[in-house]
Order: sequence, then structure tokens, then C-alpha cells
Amino acid sequence: MAKSPIDEIAQLLTHEAPERRIAAAIVLGELKARGPEVIKGLVAMLETGAPPLQRPALEALARIGAPRALPAMLPLAGARDPDVRRLAIDAIVACGEEVVEQVKARVPTAQGEERKALDAILARFGDRKDAVNTLLANLEAADPEVARAVALQVRPRIKDADAKTRRMWLSEVTRILEKMKKSPPVSPIPIATAVKILGYLERDEGTEILLEYARDPRAPFAVRQEALIALRYVIAKDEARTADVIDAMVDAAEADDRMLAQAAIMGLAAVELPAKHAGRIARLAAHPDPERARIAIEKLSRQPGGEVTKALVEVVAKADRRRGELAAKALETRDDAGPALATALAAETDADRANTLRYALRPHTKKLPPAARKKLVEAALARLSSGEGWQAHADVARDADSKSFAEGLRELVAKLKRSRNKESELRIALGLLARTEHASDDDRYALASLALRASHLDTRPAMRSGDEGLTQLEALADRGFDVGAALKKDKALELEHLYYAGFHFAEAGHPLGEELLTHVMKQAGRTKIGKAAKNKLGLASAGEG
Repeated sequence: MAKSPIDEIAQLLTHEAPERRIAAAIVLGELKARGPEVIKGLVAMLETGAPPLQRPALEALARIGAPRALPAMLPLAGARDPDVRRLAIDAIVACGEEVVEQVKARVPTAQGEERKALDAILARFGDRKDAVNTLLANLEAADPEVARAVALQVRPRIKDADAKTRRMWLSEVTRILEKMKKSPPVSPIPIATAVKILGYLERDEGTEILLEYARDPRAPFAVRQEALIALRYVIAKDEARTADVIDAMVDAAEADDRMLAQAAIMGLAAVELPAKHAGRIARLAAHPDPERARIAIEKLSRQPGGEVTKALVEVVAKADRRRGELAAKALETRDDAGPALATALAAETDADRANTLRYALRPHTKKLPPAARKKLVEAALARLSSGEGWQAHADVARDADSKSFAEGLRELVAKLKRSRNKESELRIALGLLARTEHASDDDRYALASLALRASHLDTRPAMRSGDEGLTQLEALADRGFDVGAALKKDKALELEHLYYAGFHFAEAGHPLGEELLTHVMKQAGRTKIGKAAKNKLGLASAGEG
């Protein structure tokens, strides 16, 4: 009887030339030939122990699916060659569910790479309870490397699993975690791996378990870390537990264990926080560790919503200067930041924080609503009246509503003039008023008069050149203001003040000098100041002559 083409190709599987054996294995695999001679020839290639022959034979067996070849394939799950191990897994899985029992039987004695390969095979049958049970039950006895490998094998199976299979996994994972809780393994990695798998399931029922591990200060770092990583997915999927999850992550981020804190912070940074809960990380923005604070502030800055803006304003208003400046920077581009910052500044009594709030508010000042502008002006005037930490408030009030601020200052000046022991506050208020675009010459003169009263009245040139009162009077005279008339009717000034001003203007050759000195001479008569005025007039006239 003539041989079939398949039989003739199968004969080449035992040919002395390796390249022909390899070619035959490839062809038979493509054809999915299942004959006894084919299987026998492929097994013979496996038994050579030569990876170049084993690899094509295993590829062919993976296409064919040959339970009869299992005795030869199973030992290769622990082969030294990584490609042989990988292909052996595919070929064994291709035999179908009947391999599960044989794999389970080998697991207790398997170690290292073979154990990883057997776990990978069981993971491929992730919809079978006995396979899952074996996979998880042996976690507690697995070395850390093998346990980590289990998670990698399981993830793609769970990702594609239906709801029924996920429920089965949840039940089995929960059971094995309870078992390991009662009798903890030597290494924390098996528990951490089970927690990781629990996270893959993304089931609401697992959230409470994950929270328990994440919050447990006695749990090993690896376990808490995996719980925190798994909880990231809860934020997006379990709205009812989002607040609890964020709080647990923030608690961990505040921990003394820097590695745990780093894991929590990275977790928070990686997820999109719902706007209504984003403010929960605000307390982390004030953490003593500047790096944790910086990351928290940066995270807040990328989150939308009024709650986040409010949280950032809280940082500016309550944290130290460094953190406040970071938060202020984050607020620059937030359109809704103005009113909240204005409210915070209006209530702030600490000068340093007020200053930080001022810089944070500056980009928003022109867009503030009327009510916020009014609040700022009132706060600035109140601070000025008390003389305590007014600079930041006044600066912002002037920018926010210059006209209202000027009007308020004018009223405050009138009030302060009637008060005793308020000269310092009066001088500040007048100085601010004089520098506004809404100041009148009368306002500017009031400031000059106050400065003149505070002068040492030293007529030496060097002293007069830096005298604020004289400088202001010169500016008013240049504007056409009748300085002489104002000085002469100013009841707050003495003849000594008028003599000093007259002396200065006479030295400058200004007509105002003669006017003032003549007035002093007439009013003082033969007194010392009257004689001084007369002498200065004489010297001035002689100089002109």
C-alpha cells in the first residue's frame, strides 16, 4: 500500500539531517496532522534534548493538540531554554482541560521555572474552579518570584473573563486570603499577590478587603502597596466608595514609611479624581515633606471644579509660604479662583500669608465681581484704620477698585484727623490716597502738611534735599496749586514750619519763598523767628541785586 504524503513527511521527522526534521515539523504543524507517526516523530524530536529541534516540534504540537504527547511535553515546562518553556506551555494547553489534573499533580514538587510554567498553564484554564483553586492554594507555599509570576499569568485571563468567572475568582481569592491571614506565610509576597489578583477582578465586593489591607498599619509594605494600587481602579468604578478610597490613599501618603507614601502618592497622581472629592487631598498639600506637598498641589492643579479651587485657596491661606506659593501658581489659570481668594484675603490677618494671597489674586483682580471688590476695599480700610498688616490688602484694593478705595481713604482720613494718637495711620492713609489716580491737590497738600509737621526743620541743604514735605510742596507748586495760601491758612502748622518752607523756596529762587518769609516776618514781629525771616529776606534781596 502506497504511503500518503503525510506519512512521507512524517518519516522525515527522524531523518539524520536536523534541517529536514525541522522543515517536516513546520509543515505538519501547518497541516495540523494528527496521525500516530506524526506524534511519534515529534515526540522523538522532544526527546533529543536539543532546543533547536524541540522548539519546532512544540510549535507543531501546539497547533495539533496532542494529549498522547503530554508525558514528553510536561518535563519541558521546566526546560532551561526560555523559548522551549514558553512553547511547551502552549503545546500543553492545546491538549485541552484534561491536562489540568496532570499539571496539578506536578505542582507540589515543582520549583523555579517549572513551577512558574505550571502556574501559567493553570492560569490558562482560569474559568475552571479546580485550576483556580490549585493555582491560589499553592500561593502560600510559593517562593516570592513564583508568586509574582502567578499574577502576571492571571491578569489577561481575568480581563477577558465573564461575570460568572469573576465571581468564582472572587470567592477563591477571598478564601485563600482568609486562610493566609490565619496562618501567614513566611514571605508577604503570596498575600500581596492574592491582593493584586483581587484588584484585577474590579468587583465591588472586594473593595472592603482592599481598604482593610491598605489601612492596616501592621500589614507588610508589599501587601499595603498592592492594595493601594488595586484601589486606583475603585475610584473610577465604585462611586459609593470613592471618598473612602481617597481617604485611605491620603492616609498612606502621610505615613512615616516613605516607600508606602510614595506608592500612595503615585496612585493618587495616576487617577482622575472626581471633582467633588479632589479637595480631600488638600491636607496632603500641607504635609511637612515638601515633595509630597508639591505632588499633591500639582495633582490639584490639574483637576477641574470649584471644590478643587477652594482646596487650593485653603493651601494658600493656611499653609506655609513655600507651599502657598506653589498653590498660588496653580491658581493663576483657574477662572473661578478670584472670589475665593478675595474672601480669603479679606479675612487674613497674617502679613506673610496675606502677601502670598495678594500674588495669587493679582491675575484675577480685574475680573472680580462687584461684591468681591467691595469686600476687599472694606478689608483694606479696616486694616489701615487699625495699622496692622495693611500692605497686601491695600495693594489689591487699589487694583480692584481704585475709585472706591480712594473715596474710602478720604473718609478714613477725615475720621483719623478727629482721632488722637492716630498720626501714623493718618500718614499712611494720606500717602495711599495721594498716590491714587483719584487724588485731588487738596489730598496731596494734606499729605505734604503732615510730612512738614514731622520734619526736623533742618535748613542745611543736604537735609532739605531729602525732606518729604518740601518735595511734595514743590510738586504741588509745579502743578499750579496755591501752596502759599494753603500754608498760611493751615492751622496745624506753626510759623517755624512756614519759615522753613519759605527758606527752602527762597534758596531755590522761587517767589513762594518771599511770600512765606514776608508772612512770617509780619506775624512773628520782633521774635526770634520773625528776625530770622527778615534776615533771610534781606539776604535773598541782596543776592538778587
